[in-house]
Amino acid sequence: MAKKQEELKIKKRNFIQKTTDLKKEVHQCKKAVVSFERSAQAAVENSDRIFTEIIRSIQNIRAEVRKKIRAQKHKEVRDAENHIQMLEQEIVKLQKENCKVEPLLRTENHVYFFKVLKNI
Repeated sequence: MAKKQEELKIKKRNFIQKTTDLKKEVHQCKKAVVSFERSAQAAVENSDRIFTEIIRSIQNIRAEVRKKIRAQKHKEVRDAENHIQMLEQEIVKLQKENCKVEPLLRTENHVYFFKVLKNI
């Protein structure tokens, strides 16, 4: 019986040692889980911050592009309107010239024809 008791004591020490080792491993795993959770949370927060910055940057670029497009549109419209005004002035000028030429085409008076033709 003494021999068996000694074997049981050894077995008990082994159980205690194994239990202690497993408790240490559980403790280390729990610490690793907490560390991983913190790391994951930090990564989420960091990625949220980065995406917020990217979105803000894209919105700024979008606003800048819109502003440039509108400025270009205003410039092109202004240039086109100036060109139209110039063409309309040219049309008026040509119509006036045409009005001066028209009577000459119908006159039979040679003196009047050459006198007016010199002023055109």
